[in-house]
Amino acid sequence: MSRTERESVNNSASKGSYSVRIYREDLNFSSAHISTYGDLLEGQHGHNYQLSVEFRGPLNEDSLVVDFRHIKSILKKIKETLNHRTLVPVQNPHLKVQHIAKSTRIRFKEERIELPTRDVVLLEVANITSEILSFYIFDAIIQQLADEDRKRLETLSVEVIESPGQSGCYVGPLDF
Repeated sequence: MSRTERESVNNSASKGSYSVRIYREDLNFSSAHISTYGDLLEGQHGHNYQLSVEFRGPLNEDSLVVDFRHIKSILKKIKETLNHRTLVPVQNPHLKVQHIAKSTRIRFKEERIELPTRDVVLLEVANITSEILSFYIFDAIIQQLADEDRKRLETLSVEVIESPGQSGCYVGPLDF
């Protein structure tokens, strides 16, 4: 498509917008997590998470909102860091997290959970919820996006589905 044709298509679509969504089974991940609700500890448990991301913005010079190949590569890296790990919120005021030799110790009041450090991902968040995970993944994606995409794209939506019919989502601009 020539530049003139692309501008014509973009101008014709000015009342609407373009978006692409990626949700693939090979991007699903399984993680355990520890969460608190007020002063209650939700027991360590896990989910088989599904991930859906949507980019909204004008077409680039190749008539794409975003290159699927690049986004899939980013998402696979994120999946690899989270898959088959226990996610621990290190900014949670109710939890104390310590590394002792090859173990990670998590304390909540008088309770203690000890896990092999190789199986733990410490996240700089206050709690592990599907909403917070969606923002964490949103941030990880935009950190790895090419500058020209970050400047051109309007919004990114990240949905983390923790079970059928139950998910958390973060939608935000890419220009912050």
